[in-house]
Amino acid sequence: MQLLSASALLSILLVSGYANPLPQKDDDLYAKAILKLRAQSLGLPDKRAGEILSTWDPDSGVNPEELGPYFQGDILTLPSDKSGIIDPNYRWADGVIPYTIVDGVFNETQLQFLSDAFEAYRNFTCIKFVPYDGTQTDYIVIQGENTGCWSSVGRIGGVQYVNLHPPGCIRKVGTPEHELLHAIGFHHEQTRTDRDDYVAILWENIDPTKYHNFDMANDSTPFGIPYDYGSVMHYSATAFSINTLTTIETKPPGIPIGQRDGLSQSDIDKVNAMYNCFA
Repeated sequence: MQLLSASALLSILLVSGYANPLPQKDDDLYAKAILKLRAQSLGLPDKRAGEILSTWDPDSGVNPEELGPYFQGDILTLPSDKSGIIDPNYRWADGVIPYTIVDGVFNETQLQFLSDAFEAYRNFTCIKFVPYDGTQTDYIVIQGENTGCWSSVGRIGGVQYVNLHPPGCIRKVGTPEHELLHAIGFHHEQTRTDRDDYVAILWENIDPTKYHNFDMANDSTPFGIPYDYGSVMHYSATAFSINTLTTIETKPPGIPIGQRDGLSQSDIDKVNAMYNCFA
């Protein structure tokens, strides 16, 4: 099969709403990175997500990362064997995650939310977000393209992107923490295989085209940490609703879910368990 040229590939990506956040990068290198993304991806960045986010009501009870047309709302890419949480090959060596932030995208308040997110991981886990120095092979680019909130699950190899479309995706520290937890290696909380013991999925209220967003992740493990209604990785109660009614009902009913105020103790414990932080 003949591969597209870098310029042709970039043209296609621009139409779909994706532009190179690092214009100084070599076109061939960028094209190879995107071809790898296309091979592993569940979709490509989509401007429809940005359009939906532009009309999002922060008081709706739905989180911004639940609005995207991506897998489970905000997952762009999974490792090729979809075992990012179990297989150590998809973890970051020594818990070190090099990052770069695209210049001129975020205002001072939004940059502070990013700094607070990095600091939370530094203070409570052994994960260290360090500035990309141009030499690391694997690193993340934090950008704010008009394509919603999205990330990848685990270390996929090479450059990978975390998109935080401002202002919707970066109104609270919990949203960048959520997307970074995906990059660290975690799925959504309600995809756990024991979730039916803790929540009921009300399928009659879910948009049928979004049923797959409630699949359980058989390739993941909670590392012995109990189910956490307060996880920053948990969907809101009306996620992917077709009629604004509840799609996830807690057992017993009425327990708050879907907070984005910051990492829960359970989120912290799972990161520490995955990366053997106290070994």
